[in-house]
Amino acid sequence: LREACVQHRVGLQAVGTRAHRAHYVAEPPWILERRHPCLTHLRLGLPGKLQQKADVRISIGLTGSVARDPAIEDLLKLVGQRHAIRQQVEHRFKMWHLDKVFPTLSDLARASQRMQFNALKYQIEQMRLHPSIVGYIITEFTDVHWESNGLLDMCRNPKAYYDVIHEINGADVILPQWERVTFGEGEKCTVPLLLSHFSDAHLRDCRLEWSLDRWHEIHGVLEHLNLERARLSEIGQVSFEVPPLEDSVRVRLEFRLFNAIGEVITTNHHELYFFPRWVGQAVPARISAPPELADDLRALGYDVVEQLAEAELAIVEEMTDDLRMYVQNGGRVLWLAESTDSRQTYLGNLEIVEREGHRWEGDWASNMNWIRHDHLFGSIPTGGTVDFAFVDLTPEHVITGFSPRDFASSVHAGLFVGWLHHVVALIAEEPLGNGLLLVSTFRLREHLKTHLLARIMLRDMVAHLATTKTS
Repeated sequence: LREACVQHRVGLQAVGTRAHRAHYVAEPPWILERRHPCLTHLRLGLPGKLQQKADVRISIGLTGSVARDPAIEDLLKLVGQRHAIRQQVEHRFKMWHLDKVFPTLSDLARASQRMQFNALKYQIEQMRLHPSIVGYIITEFTDVHWESNGLLDMCRNPKAYYDVIHEINGADVILPQWERVTFGEGEKCTVPLLLSHFSDAHLRDCRLEWSLDRWHEIHGVLEHLNLERARLSEIGQVSFEVPPLEDSVRVRLEFRLFNAIGEVITTNHHELYFFPRWVGQAVPARISAPPELADDLRALGYDVVEQLAEAELAIVEEMTDDLRMYVQNGGRVLWLAESTDSRQTYLGNLEIVEREGHRWEGDWASNMNWIRHDHLFGSIPTGGTVDFAFVDLTPEHVITGFSPRDFASSVHAGLFVGWLHHVVALIAEEPLGNGLLLVSTFRLREHLKTHLLARIMLRDMVAHLATTKTS
């Protein structure tokens, strides 16, 4: 999610990578002036001597992300059916079987608005970390025909996050610093906190209280805080152990800052995902894999055999003629198709296409990635969205060649652009002869050892191949 521009790699947004943000605020070479004999103080574009500007203060002129409108009927009354971008959106929702992911189009819109808020929250929190950024403008107040990045929808209705946006857009903002949001049962979760303080409130001897919304017994307080005005201050860190779980859950870590006389100064929250131990455990199946991948699978507890003939299924990074024959003769293959040249055999219309430079890139028109929970991934409680839980895993490639009919049962994750255009698969299965091929473009391979969600997704796909009957 932090790897690209608005609504790009994961379907919700950030200003960019943390490295990009650090480069931006560190007065890079493009923050320069052109000195010209006839004209002065012109930015780049005219010949002349480059000079570093002094005492640079940065203001972000446009920030925001996109969400769809839930009030589709009201919207159509307002703008009519003639606007091609939204025209027949309900038809496309049903045609591509997106009701398998979101029960109704309004549910999809609400999920999109949640993604929009999470993106905006991340953007603002990251900008507030840098005193050299002295202002920003949220684009925009209401949606318009082709841009749905407003704080209100086009009919001036509040969006899903209307009641909480003040938490991140006030004079004082609590800033949780995080590297991941997925944690396993019994794992220690630590979240450092900072405060961006620009109000007139006197914050001497104040305190911060925190708690988990699902476990009120897990809570704490950071006391005797002295926080300076007009600067970034360290509050401390929240730390606790993930409690025992039967099922995966999405939780809110909630923060409340009080002054010395007990008045609430500001609040914020941070979403986390907790998973029970069993969801990432290896599936009992004999697996064939190339050498380097085989070592990683063994380290995760999988039974890896030397010969393909001895295996119940294969996990591969390249699809070859031999593997195609293996599937056609009744074999099962999980193909981690994470590069453009990973297809090295004929598979009909099925192609692996890089997102960058194509319509699925997500820059500038936003895309939204989604994942189904009915047949696979039922233990990933993201409500059908590919959100911050998938940081580092979001695909750089898509799978083309699947028709709308295939999306009814054969496609398990995908994306669309704008108002449900250019729908394409990210995880899909394809019967070949007497066997079954399951393809994933999520970037699981390099993160199997370090990313809990990568192990969970692998486990689910292996279990699916091991148990699904083929003709």
